[in-house]
Amino acid sequence: MPSSVSSLFDIKAIGTYAGASLAVVILTNTFRTLTGINAAWPAFVFSLVVSGIGAYAANSLDNGVVGIFIVVLNACLLFCSALGMQETALQAKPQAGGARPQGRGKVSFLSAWFR
Repeated sequence: MPSSVSSLFDIKAIGTYAGASLAVVILTNTFRTLTGINAAWPAFVFSLVVSGIGAYAANSLDNGVVGIFIVVLNACLLFCSALGMQETALQAKPQAGGARPQGRGKVSFLSAWFR
């Protein structure tokens, strides 16, 4: 296996991806709790921010349009991973009541992003 492909599956790359996903979960839940905005878009915005900071730190934004595409693609992957982490964490916490509409209101730190 070429070294560039095998480096995708080492513990450092997996740890970085897990850490970035956890950062998105924490930032999103904190934002939702502080503002009361109960929607899924803050999670994607934070995914874009975390992905952009990571790309900037790795100096991979020099590629122009390709670099921006990679940032957006990574943001989509981070969003999906963070969503999975959030929903998995919710399985451990008992949920009371049924579905509620999205919008402004009281939001607990551990609550579903999509309803």
